[in-house]
Amino acid sequence: MKKVRYLMILVFATSLVLLPFFMSFAAEPAKILKIGNTVALKSKEGIQIKKWLELLAERQNAAGGIVVKGQRYNIQPISYDDDLTVDGGRAAAERLIYQDKVKHIICQFNSPPIVGVLGVAEPNKVLQICDGMTEKTMEPQYHYFYRAPSMFFNNGGQVYYINHFKSIGLPQSVVIIAPDDATGRGASEKLLTTYKNMGVKVLDYLYYKRETTDYTPFATKIKSLNPGWVDTGPTNGGAPTLLLAKAMYDVGYRGGKIFNNMAETWKDIVEKVGPEAAEGSLGIFKDPRQYRKEKWALDLCDAYEKKYGVWETDATNWIAGWFIFLSAVKKADSIEVDDLTKAMNGIEVDCLDAKRRFVARPDMKNPRTCDSAYEQFPGIVKNGKFQLIKIMSVDEDYEASIRSFGLQDVYKLKK
Repeated sequence: MKKVRYLMILVFATSLVLLPFFMSFAAEPAKILKIGNTVALKSKEGIQIKKWLELLAERQNAAGGIVVKGQRYNIQPISYDDDLTVDGGRAAAERLIYQDKVKHIICQFNSPPIVGVLGVAEPNKVLQICDGMTEKTMEPQYHYFYRAPSMFFNNGGQVYYINHFKSIGLPQSVVIIAPDDATGRGASEKLLTTYKNMGVKVLDYLYYKRETTDYTPFATKIKSLNPGWVDTGPTNGGAPTLLLAKAMYDVGYRGGKIFNNMAETWKDIVEKVGPEAAEGSLGIFKDPRQYRKEKWALDLCDAYEKKYGVWETDATNWIAGWFIFLSAVKKADSIEVDDLTKAMNGIEVDCLDAKRRFVARPDMKNPRTCDSAYEQFPGIVKNGKFQLIKIMSVDEDYEASIRSFGLQDVYKLKK
């Protein structure tokens, strides 16, 4: 009995001694994990990416942040304007990496600033999870770049568009119009290969400066060529898509149209130009509320609308890097870049807009799973509304994209 009493007193005394330690441990504040981002704050997509990252970090931190090896971190997103240029991207990267000591950069869009950042990030072993049209980022000499969304493995949607126009009897000819930069020219090269492999004649490429506001000369050229349809490549949503649609309608062009970044811009076209200017146009559907049923995804959409007072969908796909980064951190139980690159190998992630799978690029002689195939959501403007046509699975998109480029042998697909 005395021994039991003695042990109880010893345990109690020990607990009093250790209590301050445990209280100190429990009260230890979370560390800060800085996540870098560069975007063009003159574009709808860029503004929305920044807003999304702020909301996502706010919600993650309120839920306890992220825990790595028992240490809690609150995430601090840092976004700088890259002005959609190589130099702007490089300057933003130098600020993020050298000044802010960032080791992870996510959710960039458009090739010029991404290439600018890559030149600084790669030698400093900084992880990038971004998009970009240029295939330069997929070359094997780069070890820390991962692309999502992919502008190579989005071609499942492109194949669907072409087959749709064939099915309604449009002439199998196209004019491609795109920005005059790495993004636009990269898109045109990709589209040329796809169209050639699918028996569609490319009548011309038209390139405009990003600051263009009058698309009438381009629309007049399109009207004179009279293609079966126009592919607007990586033309941004918002004003560029609206003004281009208006110019084509005003000069009398009535053929098919592909607006790859239409998102909510279809509403502006219908309201400001007229429903006929948008009728029959095709594009990728970006509104998760229309096709997602998972509670977490719908709650996130509701939170965005509540925080910002408006529901916007232009950037729902461009924020894929956030979900991929968190998944890699969880899988690796680490924030170290080398650990994350191992965790990224073939990872599958359910992002807000779509499910994604990271795959290798043997056509680029790159065995690293640096690119991502993902679900596609082709849509059409019908009776003044943008409507979802179908949901293509990751596997469908992967195979359709490879076949559209004629790379079945390289990827060892069945004939």
